Amino acid sequence: MIEKWLDVTTGSAPEEADPVVLECARLLAAEPDGEQAVLLTFGLVGMARYVLERRGTAVERAVVDALGAAAAALDERGLRAGGCGHELHPCTESLEEWDTDADGLFTAPDVEIPLDEWDEAEICPRNAAGWARTAADVILPGSTDGIPGIVPESHRRYIRSLGSVLNDYPNGDPLWDLEIHAVPPTRPSRAALAGYVVVAHASCWYAGSGRIRQRSLLDDMIEGLESVLPLLPDGACAHGEGEHPALRSGSEEQATEGIHLQSPGGRTLLREEHAGGYTGPRWRRGPAPPSCAPSPSRPVTICAKRSTGSSAPGRRRTWTRCTCVPTAGSTSSR
Repeated sequence: MIEKWLDVTTGSAPEEADPVVLECARLLAAEPDGEQAVLLTFGLVGMARYVLERRGTAVERAVVDALGAAAAALDERGLRAGGCGHELHPCTESLEEWDTDADGLFTAPDVEIPLDEWDEAEICPRNAAGWARTAADVILPGSTDGIPGIVPESHRRYIRSLGSVLNDYPNGDPLWDLEIHAVPPTRPSRAALAGYVVVAHASCWYAGSGRIRQRSLLDDMIEGLESVLPLLPDGACAHGEGEHPALRSGSEEQATEGIHLQSPGGRTLLREEHAGGYTGPRWRRGPAPPSCAPSPSRPVTICAKRSTGSSAPGRRRTWTRCTCVPTAGSTSSR
């Protein structure tokens, strides 16, 4: 099984990879606290980067459900044992060093047998539970809770640096601060995709204000936004007219929320700040645009809508898209 798991990577053929992922998810869901639960959990976590490419499929749902069941069962095992005694688990350290959702999964433990050759904290059921929550949140944001509100240091630097630019008091080179957010992350998760667009929206006034003279940056921002259009689904979302709150007036606050959306710990802070469900900004005016198609069984409470006009007559098309992300424990749309 482990050899098959290791063959499931980004770009794998679904007809070959899906059965492997589904079998691992089935085994874990059947015994989320079983003898092989830790091993099966790390098997699914290791294949999560592939699952990111299978949005809206049975594979995505099966993996998220199995990881959620494992997180609850493995945590319960730790409580029954009176606690594990570990002050820190590797899954917590990974949140501090997070870069992007897809790349952050690279720091998960490699699947190996026998388990007793692993570091004790690494194979701890509570560490496996932490990774299960993290991977589930990357695949389907908000599908689980209990992730520590840890914002990576690199993200905190981005918030400080970009915030100073958007307040028109740059500490360094504004071009560099905008360039680092101009290109979308490789293989973006749902939430990282939404966060990227939120940051672009927060930054666009500065980029187009005349303060930036390098045409290359503007082209990168335009091309980056156009490149994510195919990833933003059409169809009607569950939200009615007026259900999306107004965008925050401060571009620094907008950028902060966008950056927080790009890490599991940042998303936890947003859910806490907004009392159980972060409802992202509504960016459009006028007639309802094409938007997202949420699952009836998973209420949507993060919705990012954005509408722009053509950037130059006859050169760029006008486009409108929406991306919605569910949050944990929601029972109604907000």
